Amino acid sequence: MTNRRRRPESIVAARKRKRARDAKIRPIALEEYQKLKARTGHPPMLYYCTEKVDNDQRRTLVVDGDKLEHRDEALKREHPLDRSNQLPSLPISLEAAIGAYKSLPAEEVTRKRREILQAIERRAESLQAEATRLRETMHPDVQKVAGHINIPLLKELLSICEYPDVSLADDMLHGFGVIGDIKVADGVFAPIQEHSPAELSRQELFAKAELEREELISKIQSRSFDPDVWNGTMRETEDGLLEGPLTIEETQGRYGKFVLAQRFPIRQVDKIRLCDDYRRSSTNKAISYGHKISLPSHHTLVETWRKLAKDRPHEQYLLYKCDHANAYRQAPTKPCDAPVQLICIKDTEGQPAVFRHRALSFGSSSSVTSYSRISQGITHLHRILFAAGSMSFIDDYWGAEPQSTAQGAFECWVELNRLLGFKEKASKRVVPTVEAELLGIVVTFSHTKMTISQQGVPVLELLQLNGDYAAAASVTATTLRQYASGLNSYMNFVDVISEITWHEVPYFPPSSQLLTAWLSTFRNANTAANYLSHVRKWAILLREEVGDLYSPLTTAALKGQSKICPGGTRKMKPISLAMLKQIINTNPHSVSVLRGESDEILNAMV
Repeated sequence: MTNRRRRPESIVAARKRKRARDAKIRPIALEEYQKLKARTGHPPMLYYCTEKVDNDQRRTLVVDGDKLEHRDEALKREHPLDRSNQLPSLPISLEAAIGAYKSLPAEEVTRKRREILQAIERRAESLQAEATRLRETMHPDVQKVAGHINIPLLKELLSICEYPDVSLADDMLHGFGVIGDIKVADGVFAPIQEHSPAELSRQELFAKAELEREELISKIQSRSFDPDVWNGTMRETEDGLLEGPLTIEETQGRYGKFVLAQRFPIRQVDKIRLCDDYRRSSTNKAISYGHKISLPSHHTLVETWRKLAKDRPHEQYLLYKCDHANAYRQAPTKPCDAPVQLICIKDTEGQPAVFRHRALSFGSSSSVTSYSRISQGITHLHRILFAAGSMSFIDDYWGAEPQSTAQGAFECWVELNRLLGFKEKASKRVVPTVEAELLGIVVTFSHTKMTISQQGVPVLELLQLNGDYAAAASVTATTLRQYASGLNSYMNFVDVISEITWHEVPYFPPSSQLLTAWLSTFRNANTAANYLSHVRKWAILLREEVGDLYSPLTTAALKGQSKICPGGTRKMKPISLAMLKQIINTNPHSVSVLRGESDEILNAMV
């Protein structure tokens, strides 16, 4: 047996120190972020506060003199992008990313990003044992949704990057709350002046749900079966996001007090999104917030580009985009909130079927806050770790950088999400490009400018639609409802004529023969005149052809009707459309008529 020489302790210690040094994650923008935090004060402003480029407030400047003096005065003023005493209008993490990026050459940015990404990957591997241990402590419902998330890595990166929402990783471990007071660390979202309590307490919500349950179940059973809702719900059940189906009796036995919400489909261009009606179930009334969520816009991207391009004006800039897959469904909810996470749909047998959510649902207002905490947290990591000018709009993510480093920023985003365990929709990724659609607007970069445009906008159609709105605004909603009675009477009359003549008669444009026949059915000329004016008004509002609505023959028939059936105070029985149909279809030589069995019909004709 060969005796191996033991390595000197100094060499072992040195190698351990080297591995620790190599594994250490040094965020590129952390120092800049710390400086901004010290300048802006506590809490750090990590939300989007304005659309205007670096303007805290509007100011009126008065300059006396001619245009040359005005120019000289303007040149003395500090450039808006150079004002050092103002509060930033971008989140300070984005400001820090821009500042750190501008301080380094492109090659250095690329090198540092590669090193940090490698360090994070090594750290993710070393934390796998801890991630497995935490996964085993998860509630089974939470584990089905977030068991694949590397929570120790998420927690460590948030700490390294000094993100104030320190409870984010713990909520991924235990689940997000659905009702009650939704608390978020200061600075993550914009504060509100007055924090109002929820309209309903938990017990009040349960009591209200119990009173309305029978009516809700009857309403669901009365609807036709929707295969899209059923199949989509069953797919989510197979994926572990829902539990079910349960009967009403099983639900009652399990929870005692519970809230049911209806589910309905929203059919979009590329998918069907299933939404839960937490508004009608009053679940959203049992939620309160001490914040408001502000989102980025095209102005945010413009400001980011301007600040980057100020020092590098002639570089080609590129835009990249990413998207989380089934965003809300990647975040678990607290198991204790299961009684308010129930939906009810109609099954294939026509019976009510109950399912329980394990993840955030589309329809709960608290889901927006809970998922936005995740999206803003990951975006913060991307900015501080890699000095990337990225933004998040709920589950949509984008960023802009010079061509020399844009691909690296994009890859850092993709890898960061992969290592943390968040799933992306690869089909919606947009690799760095000079032109892309952002929130329905086309953004184009050239070497010297950024262009925002909306291609294919139906300008004429929009103007016509606006004209329709203007025409409709000429009368009040109450008046429109009154006008509807005349239109309804006329359309019902036309339907009867179509039926008895076996020929489809169009509503518009109406002929004088059709209009005079309709007016002759009224026993009160005043009502006839009012109803005719209703139809005339609707023809204008609906942009229909007026036909003979204003013809002399129609006007003459209306005047004649006023002589035959003048309006009075005595209530008179009108000729119903059903009666008119019976008159036309009655054989005048029938025995029943001769015997006087149709006196009501004959009297109506007199």
